Amino acid sequence: MRKPADTSLTSNQKRRIEDFKSYLTERGFTSVTIKNYLSDFRKFLAWKGDKSFSKEDIDDFKLHLLSQDIAKSSLNRMLSTVR
Repeated sequence: MRKPADTSLTSNQKRRIEDFKSYLTERGFTSVTIKNYLSDFRKFLAWKGDKSFSKEDIDDFKLHLLSQDIAKSSLNRMLSTVR
């Protein structure tokens, strides 16, 4: 399955994703884990936009996720990804 193009992401967001991917790869995460974490991080960036973020944003993202119909395990992984 092909990964969708990141056409809606800014160059700054794309750089953050590539930096995060390098971090995960250097630490020896599996390709499946990296794929899932990058997907979660893209969702966070799409929600947050191109602004810098803080701990409060993670709390707000959690509230946003709780308003969605997301499995608890997925929600916890998404939050773990952005912490």
